[in-house]
Amino acid sequence: MQQTLVTNSRDPTRLPLLSRIASMDVAVEGLRSFRTALQFCMSHAENKVVLITGPTVGMGKSFVSANLAAILASSGRKVLLIDGDLRDGQLHRYFHGQRAGGLSDILTGTPAANCLRTSVLENLDFISTGCLPPNPSELLSKPLMKSVLAELSPNYDMVIIDAAPLLAVADSLILGAYASAIFLTTRSGLTRPGEIAESIKRLARAGMSAKGVLFNDMSLRAGRYGDRHHYVYGYGTLRQLGYASDVQRTITNEA
Repeated sequence: MQQTLVTNSRDPTRLPLLSRIASMDVAVEGLRSFRTALQFCMSHAENKVVLITGPTVGMGKSFVSANLAAILASSGRKVLLIDGDLRDGQLHRYFHGQRAGGLSDILTGTPAANCLRTSVLENLDFISTGCLPPNPSELLSKPLMKSVLAELSPNYDMVIIDAAPLLAVADSLILGAYASAIFLTTRSGLTRPGEIAESIKRLARAGMSAKGVLFNDMSLRAGRYGDRHHYVYGYGTLRQLGYASDVQRTITNEA
């Protein structure tokens, strides 16, 4: 879906928000369902921070993060979206802005207020990656990251962080320590059960766990909903998504 939107865009340097240009699309409806589940699971959370990541690149985590933030904001929640992928974050393209003046700048001493882009949409504020640093993991490991979230979170109903792929680098594990909920984005036909299993194991080793999985690009077959194929987003636990047995087998065999 994201590649189709980019291909059809007049300006390939900008990314359109599906939730804005096709609000009745089945993918948007899937994210609305996820919004409901997310609000329920966060109702008693220690903080309001949600981390969105994926096992590998190309899972659509940034598409999910941007559109979920927009959908939450459209329901009246005050939302902060942070591009925490200091390797190759692209969220600034959704809001027709520049990368510079963002998280990496905050973590090197710039006041957060100077990098906060207010009202990129109604009820939605945004912090870009800033200039991509040579040492992302070290930068994110600074105590200042925790302080920044503690400073900003009280002003929002939800803080969403889009993080680098979990199996590629340590960044998501670092940021996950500050989140009350972590969700894995996977892609139908591309993500292997072993990649999900390994992601879960790495989180577990760091004392964390995924609240659920976002299953991206599921094709909805004729007979279930109309007579066309659609891209949809499914949400649920590993068992609900049909991965439980395969993942458990992989973990058992590798133990």
